[in-house]
Amino acid sequence: MGIFRSGMAKTRQSFFGRIAQMLGSSDIDDETWDDIEAVLIQADLGVETTQTVIENLKARARKQGIKQANQLHQALKDTLRDLLEPPPPLKPPPAPLRLFP
Repeated sequence: MGIFRSGMAKTRQSFFGRIAQMLGSSDIDDETWDDIEAVLIQADLGVETTQTVIENLKARARKQGIKQANQLHQALKDTLRDLLEPPPPLKPPPAPLRLFP
């Protein structure tokens, strides 16, 4: 499990590291949205999901009054988190498992 967590941490740092580098202190413009879209697609989010994320992120930015690209970092995290569904509850097996007859 440690290897899995380590690998996921590297992926997370790489993804959000690229986002942080891209989001400078400039105003948000069409290029900002295009850059975010490109990073999401490169992260293998898929075109449909990427479009949903961009639409939701734009709406969040308007609602929260976000004007600077560097303010989008947390908003992007929140937008991605909102897309996740909670996992189904774990169901224990109906009877004890028997490894040997």
